[in-house]
Amino acid sequence: MKKILTVLILFFSLFLVGCNSSVTQSKNTVTNDSSALVSNYDTDNINDITVDNSEENTFDEKEIKEEVVEVPTEYDSFEDYTITESGSYYLSGEYSSISITAAKGSEVYLYLDGVTINSTEGIALSSSKNITLHVILLNGSENTITNDYEDTNAFHVKGTVYISGDGTLNITSAQKSGLKVSKDLYIYEGVTLNVNGYDHAISARSVTAQGATLNLTTQAKDGIHAECDDDVTEYTDEQGYVYLVDCNVTIDSYGDGIQADTYVYISGGDYDITTHGEFVSYSASNMTEYELETDDFKYVKSGSTYKRVAKDSIRSLSSSYYALKNSVKGIKVGEIEYDSDGDGEDDTEVTVGDYKIYIAHLANIKINSTDDCIHTNYGDTVIDSANLVLDTFDDGITADYNLSVNNASIQINSSYEGLEGATVTIDGENTNIVSVSSDDGINAASDLTNNCVININNGYLRVYASGDGLDANASLYLNGGIVIVEGPGSGNGSLDAEQIYFNGGIVFACSTSGMTERMSASQYTFVYQGTTMQAGSKVGIQDSNGNVIFEYTLKQSCNQLIFSSPNMTQGETYTILSNGNSVGTVTMTSTLVSNSQGGGMGGPGGGFPGGNPWGR
Repeated sequence: MKKILTVLILFFSLFLVGCNSSVTQSKNTVTNDSSALVSNYDTDNINDITVDNSEENTFDEKEIKEEVVEVPTEYDSFEDYTITESGSYYLSGEYSSISITAAKGSEVYLYLDGVTINSTEGIALSSSKNITLHVILLNGSENTITNDYEDTNAFHVKGTVYISGDGTLNITSAQKSGLKVSKDLYIYEGVTLNVNGYDHAISARSVTAQGATLNLTTQAKDGIHAECDDDVTEYTDEQGYVYLVDCNVTIDSYGDGIQADTYVYISGGDYDITTHGEFVSYSASNMTEYELETDDFKYVKSGSTYKRVAKDSIRSLSSSYYALKNSVKGIKVGEIEYDSDGDGEDDTEVTVGDYKIYIAHLANIKINSTDDCIHTNYGDTVIDSANLVLDTFDDGITADYNLSVNNASIQINSSYEGLEGATVTIDGENTNIVSVSSDDGINAASDLTNNCVININNGYLRVYASGDGLDANASLYLNGGIVIVEGPGSGNGSLDAEQIYFNGGIVFACSTSGMTERMSASQYTFVYQGTTMQAGSKVGIQDSNGNVIFEYTLKQSCNQLIFSSPNMTQGETYTILSNGNSVGTVTMTSTLVSNSQGGGMGGPGGGFPGGNPWGR
């Protein structure tokens, strides 16, 4: 039988989900407009990762202290809705507010059994001093805390809060944050927490949850917000983090979905995050009001929606360029900021530390965001044995330093750039990535370093890009796996780097009049340019015995093809087929050869034929 390696890809239409946007304070729904981003590409064969092959990580060593609370036979009493000392208190029925005035260091237990606290004059549940508060939801009860008063949170406790039990807690603030904790917040298995905040839904120094269900909505700020104390002036892993294990989380926000100063750890569970961006046009007043910089104005209107444009395409700013008025990323780790001169304004940031987003242990994450889906400032992003589905106007996953993907399923349906980091490393035999982008598919770039590298060691990748397919500002190493790249036209290349190394795996990269870069190969690789092969054509690579060693159906036209495979051998002549018809042949006289038909294909070292297009 003929030896055939066939890549079967079925058509699957992608729909750009409209994102709430506006040039004013109002929130108007932007209708779908698929012209704003690349769409209608294939995302089949994206199978969920079901076996946990996550590598050991220091974050896995963190222990979540189990909250074990016994229900007392008697409760302490209080008067005038005020709790003045440590103790255990039972709440049921209706209250206008609950105020805890116990001394600093007190430990208060609140047992909620179908309670409603509704304040129209201030905070509904509050503490005036730094205490430890245990909230226990009894008997599968549903409990509600709400307020509607200017500049006040609904639930605001100075200290540390533990929420446990087997009930539901609903929190709503009409004008500020829903659940505000000055120190650390812990949420345990069995708890269902529904929070609707005008500002943040949840805000604390750190947020830890295990086995909980969180449904969070906001009107202006973040779904989960973890910020270090004001006096922290260097990186610490003791605060400013979000730590979620086996949770079921739904977030719909007009700020970031999850924002942490130091790190985000997500292990197992299901997470569905949607963020809505509001756009403002370029003007001095908008820059001042929303604290924007010129680089923020990187969007243009496209029909009834917006799309991002490259910086080098913006010649001069005008009111036709737009910026997001605030950050609306899906998951973001930011740098610690602090006030260094005592004027009450953060003016200094900590840029050195182990900032990281780590997603692993079969976590299932779906993000639809106006801004980047996953973004790490001054740090790394690690996706390990997890399943991600991403849609965004901006970047899918980005890190200022290292982006690592291992044994993960990542489906980027729409993006400006799919994956980006100073160093991008993709590994794991179970890794399966589809990246659809209006600019680069995978980009190794950073403002913090010039040594930007892509390492593809294993996995199955399909990249559909309108910019460069794989773009490394320094080196691109193709060491293993199956890599398919389609899409870029004139001025861009399917593969773009200072130096490209073909060391292993199968690479099929096609483009229209793409650039040819410096290349070297330790396995047999060829570059073909000539006859245009139309979208829908079945392209095959056939050896002299008639065996098709690779076959793929194009999604768009191309006239340049780069192919590398361990199945090619020295001296063998290979025929390039389009729908069964020969469009050219290549004889592997060395590990790296070219065959140009019907036009010169320029590159470093000279044009084709003749010269060495791959440099030294």
